[in-house]
Amino acid sequence: MKTTFTKIVFSLFLLMFTAYSFAQIPQAFNYQAVARDVSGNVLPNQLLGIRVSLHLGTATGVVVYSETFTPTTNAFGLFTIGIGIGIPVSGQFDTIAWGKNHYYMQVEMDPTGGATYADMGTSQLLSVPYAMYAENSVWKRNGSDIFYDNGFVGIGTSSPQVRLHVMNNMRIDGAMPLIQFRDGTTAKGFIQSWGSKSDLIISNNVSSGSLQLWTNYTERMRIDSLGNVGIGTASPVSGFHIKQKIANEAIRFEHESNSNFWNIGIGTSTLNCRFEYNGTGKGQISSVDGTYSTLSDKRLKKDITKANDLLDKVNKLNVYEFYYMDQEAQGLKTRGFIAQEVEEIFPDLVKVSDEGYKLITYSNFSVVAIKAIQEQQKEIELLKTEIELLKQKIIILQGK
Repeated sequence: MKTTFTKIVFSLFLLMFTAYSFAQIPQAFNYQAVARDVSGNVLPNQLLGIRVSLHLGTATGVVVYSETFTPTTNAFGLFTIGIGIGIPVSGQFDTIAWGKNHYYMQVEMDPTGGATYADMGTSQLLSVPYAMYAENSVWKRNGSDIFYDNGFVGIGTSSPQVRLHVMNNMRIDGAMPLIQFRDGTTAKGFIQSWGSKSDLIISNNVSSGSLQLWTNYTERMRIDSLGNVGIGTASPVSGFHIKQKIANEAIRFEHESNSNFWNIGIGTSTLNCRFEYNGTGKGQISSVDGTYSTLSDKRLKKDITKANDLLDKVNKLNVYEFYYMDQEAQGLKTRGFIAQEVEEIFPDLVKVSDEGYKLITYSNFSVVAIKAIQEQQKEIELLKTEIELLKQKIIILQGK
């Protein structure tokens, strides 16, 4: 009996298992066929190699799932396989979106039980997998509460414990809690929970057109109808508006690996804009005139010595005019030093950025300049004294 080209006659049964609850339903459906040779004779008690592929959208669409089987026919050439419980080749059966797309099933066979498959045809899947999807979609009920056990879900519960869960039968301030988004007739809001004021309420306020985030039954954050973001305030008046809750700290930038941080906030007494590093004040911007002041208290310093001989170093500095490369097109010419030159004279005033470029601490040059002026003034005073002495000598010589 030749079996070089073997057909599978599609007098088939696509069967769905039924059970008491969805938790007991296999993620599979049955497929039966009769294997026949090219002459139409059945192949009894024959080991087969079967490959099943599910195509998306059309008979030649992308393969979303493929698996193989090695069934043995019975005395009448009949074999049965469970689509979804074979040996996976590609894809994942339990993630197929049966309810959203059309699928076509291609069957290939090797009549010798190997993996040299011949195409036996492709046909569209109709009711059975979609019935499985429907069973997956019709949630079991416990009284009046929807629930589902094995993959969780809940809503009222009978106790799924996550993968949705929900649960809440109470009204809060007239609003039905926990996920209510309606369109057309009335409200479009909110996700809400309740329990000893540990609420998470996300509310799209219909009257104001704002999106609100609540905790502990208190509004914490709002995006208004203009897109302004408010934290700690329900009335943001700028793109990003923070109402400070903690003394001296409105914004914190913390390094993820070493926990060092910067705080920026408003001082509790002076109302200056303060800058703190790891909780220690480093400077502030005056709330009166906007000037910046840096920390310089003697009580915070040690190894204090007077700086001398800065005038000669200052005289070695070259001042240049230049464009920054990214500003040249805008004609923004500026004046300043070259960091590499400054580093040779005042190495402590040159830093290196994270990108490897050299930085100059220009603010400290005011101190250097003052000291250089003081030294220059001493030289001027000495010159004045010498001039006076010379004048006196001239007067004496003229008197002779």
